[in-house]
Amino acid sequence: MFFRNMTEEEKRNSTKASGTAFSILLIVLLGHSVYTYVQSSETGASFTIMLVGVAVYFGSDFLYNMRSKWRNRGEKE
Repeated sequence: MFFRNMTEEEKRNSTKASGTAFSILLIVLLGHSVYTYVQSSETGASFTIMLVGVAVYFGSDFLYNMRSKWRNRGEKE
């Protein structure tokens, strides 16, 4: 109702943009956590947020890959 279906090119561009944004976010959080560690000798919340983000990213990537392998296993025979 609110959104139209995306074309294949728009889907690819959206995937690239989200990957770039996630990478920039991780770099900024890493820089902030290093700065906080140097200033106060504590890792702080930004380090925890960064680790959770990395775990969610790689965990979901693994699950999506396993799901698509499971779905495609009957098509290859």
